[in-house]
Amino acid sequence: MAAMFVLFPVLMIAYLDEGRHPAIVVWSGAMFLMLVLSLRVRGKSEPPGRLLAREEAPRLHVLVEEARRVAGIGPVGEIRLTGTPNVGVTRVFRGGILTTRPVKVLLVGLPYLRSFTVPELESILLHEFAHFVGQDVHRGEELAVIEARVGNLRSAFDRTGFLKWCNPVYLWVRLYGWAFTLTTTSIRRRQEVLADALAAETCGPLTYSRALLKAASVRRLFLRVAARRVLAGSRESGAAPANLFLEFRRGIRAMSPGERRKALREAREAPEPSLSTHPPLAERLALLGRLHVPRRRAREERASNLVPVLEAVEEEMTPATLRLVLAALVVKARRRGFGPVPAEEGPAPAVEVPARAAASVLPALPLLLPS
Repeated sequence: MAAMFVLFPVLMIAYLDEGRHPAIVVWSGAMFLMLVLSLRVRGKSEPPGRLLAREEAPRLHVLVEEARRVAGIGPVGEIRLTGTPNVGVTRVFRGGILTTRPVKVLLVGLPYLRSFTVPELESILLHEFAHFVGQDVHRGEELAVIEARVGNLRSAFDRTGFLKWCNPVYLWVRLYGWAFTLTTTSIRRRQEVLADALAAETCGPLTYSRALLKAASVRRLFLRVAARRVLAGSRESGAAPANLFLEFRRGIRAMSPGERRKALREAREAPEPSLSTHPPLAERLALLGRLHVPRRRAREERASNLVPVLEAVEEEMTPATLRLVLAALVVKARRRGFGPVPAEEGPAPAVEVPARAAASVLPALPLLLPS
């Protein structure tokens, strides 16, 4: 590639000096331009989740549009719904063969749409859009490339077994990886604090603190409550639930006030790993001045009302999410010493697979799900 960059300008100058045919000069110039444009080409990848069209949820698109204007960023090209409790932003690159354009993508987890109110969802959106304001997303892409290359180097050295410890390059790679992770962790935590400040300043510290605490508790409870609802349904009807996310919401409502307070306390006091990219939740709430978020509040509209086709989308995404939930339970069962899941004989519809998997690990699941 470097030789081609050097060669084409030389050929163009030589052709001009020798009075060659203009078509040859034009062809050389076009090839050189294509090489230059190829430097901008990025790999085009499809983000996770289901694309939510504007006509399916016009009010949600309006809310996203208002939030991005308040944050001061460009248009959000896509809104995608995921089956896990997560809200995030990313960029994908769309375009032709030689040129691509970045498209902002918002990822919203269906469990959060069932749990948040509209003001809480708006505050979370502002937090995420703040990462575009500070170029955090762009910086994260560059850091991810470096992390991947360092990881590839370590993987290559790991194949050499014990001899890797005799290689000074391997020791340097490990030291560089540790220093890189330590440095970038502090940067990313600072980014989260600044994004928290924008969300709290715009929507109010109480609303945003409540959203943070609710997001953390839903993230901790999703696997536990969803698995219980799946098992309860499999015992009663012998089939998987048609809408896992609605069942999860019912499971949350069925919790006693004491269980809810315990879940919120666990989410607030849960420690973060030393090299986590997010500060501990208690520290973030303390910075917002709302360590103990009040339980009582004025009645607010549910975020689920923003998507009229929400139930249809949830039923569409339930089978894949059920597989994820049950796969996590199987992995946990194997880690705790329970045997492998017996294989089922014969073909089965996709929706029935989770129910069969749940029934196969049913004896071990009461020990895996804490009360």
